[in-house]
Amino acid sequence: MQPPQQPQQPMPPQQPWPQQQWPQQPYPQQPYPQQPYAPPPAKDSGGKTIIIVIAVIVIVIVAVIAAVAAAFYLLAAPVINNATQLRVVMTPDSSNWTVTVLTAPNGLLPSTTYLTILNPTGGTSLARTAFSSLNWPVHHVEFDHQNPLSSQIGTGDQLTIDSVRYVTGSVMQISNSGGILLSQNLQ
Repeated sequence: MQPPQQPQQPMPPQQPWPQQQWPQQPYPQQPYPQQPYAPPPAKDSGGKTIIIVIAVIVIVIVAVIAAVAAAFYLLAAPVINNATQLRVVMTPDSSNWTVTVLTAPNGLLPSTTYLTILNPTGGTSLARTAFSSLNWPVHHVEFDHQNPLSSQIGTGDQLTIDSVRYVTGSVMQISNSGGILLSQNLQ
């Protein structure tokens, strides 16, 4: 047989945790503790650094290109024909104008240096003709190259121009592929 069972008694209701009583006034806010040194700067992903490096490289490249262009211009300037570098003296006589070269820029060749003569009203008396092609029977102009050791036009070279065909007031123009080097009245 089994022992008699006792009736179960209900368990007393469980009490929730005791609630804390907060004071009526809040605690004063505490300051954060001060660190004895400044914190390290925030880490950068490197984006700004890369942009700065690229900008510096571009600036340096542009500066180098500008310097090379300036150097080339300065070094090439004497080779580039300049109207002030060609100087001549003109001597008239009874039948001709004798034009003697005093100074000439480097690189002036008789085959690529041209003579044009305009009449006093501006019309063309002698069309653009290379010095090397000038001859007295056809043009009434002759080029006399004084230095046979040099292929370039230089000091002492002469143009002899017929003063009957090309009258006083006509304009003599000496040019090359770079433009007019000299423009002077025949007088």
